[in-house]
Amino acid sequence: MFETLKVYLGQRLDIKEFETKLITLGYNKTETINTRGEFSRKGGNIIIYPSSYDLPVRMEFDDQVVNSIRVFNPFTGDILEEHRMLIILPANLSSLRKAQSLFLETSPLSNFLDIEEGDYVVHVEYGIGKFLGISRVHGQDYFLIEYADKNKLYVPIKDAHLLQKYIGFAGRAPRLNKLDTKEWKRIKARAQKGIESFARELLEIQAKRAIKKGFAFSPDSEWQKELERDFPYKETPDQIKAIQEVKKDMEAPHPMDRLICGDVGYGKTEVA
Repeated sequence: MFETLKVYLGQRLDIKEFETKLITLGYNKTETINTRGEFSRKGGNIIIYPSSYDLPVRMEFDDQVVNSIRVFNPFTGDILEEHRMLIILPANLSSLRKAQSLFLETSPLSNFLDIEEGDYVVHVEYGIGKFLGISRVHGQDYFLIEYADKNKLYVPIKDAHLLQKYIGFAGRAPRLNKLDTKEWKRIKARAQKGIESFARELLEIQAKRAIKKGFAFSPDSEWQKELERDFPYKETPDQIKAIQEVKKDMEAPHPMDRLICGDVGYGKTEVA
C-alpha cells in the first residue's frame, strides 16, 4: 500500500518535519514551483504541487498551526478553491497510478474533504451521523460524529476513508442511525439486494443488445473524406479519438451504445 500525508485545518505541524515527510514522498524542494512533485517554503507558508492536483496548493501556518489550504492560479495568484483537508499522494508517477486507482476513483474520501461542521456523513459500519468537528483526545485527532440518542463516535483521522458526505434530498434532514442496533446492517443488506437486482436487469438488457442485429454503415467514402478535409477548425486529440470511435461503432453490425460527454464549449457539436 502506498503512503500518504494528511493535512487538515487546525492541525499542529512542525514545518521542518513536514518538509522531511514531503521529501520522503518523493517531492523536490525548489525555489519556484513549476511542475507536479515540487514544493517550496516562503516564510511561514508551504507551496506544494501535489501529484494528483492540476494546480499548486498554498498552505499558510500560524504558529505552526495549519491556518489555510488553498488551491491557486500560479500565473495570477488568484485563489480558486479552499479546502479543510489535503491528502498528499506520492510524487512518484508509478505510485500515483496505483494511488489513483485505489484512492481517487474508488474511495469516497473525496466527498469528505470539504465537509462543514453540522453536515451529515455516512460511516461504512455505523451509518448516518452528524459531523461535529475534529476533536483531540489523548494527543490524537478524531472526527467526532453524533448519532441518534446523542451518542458519539470518535473516528481516527487515519480511518477517514470509512467516511463520506451524505448526499440526499435537498432541504430534508436524514434520520440518524443508532450505534447500538443492527439497523444499519439491515439497511445495507436491503440496498445490496436492490443493487444486485438492478445489475441483473442491466446485464439482461446488455445481453439482448449484444445479440440484436443493427445497421452497419459503410466506411468513409472519398466524398466524406473530402468534406472532413474542408472542415475549417482543427480538431483536438480527444475530438479525433471520439470521432474515430463513433465511426467504428457505426460500422459495427450491432446497435450503438455510446455517450459523448463534455463541458459547454468543448466541441461536442463538432464531433456530431
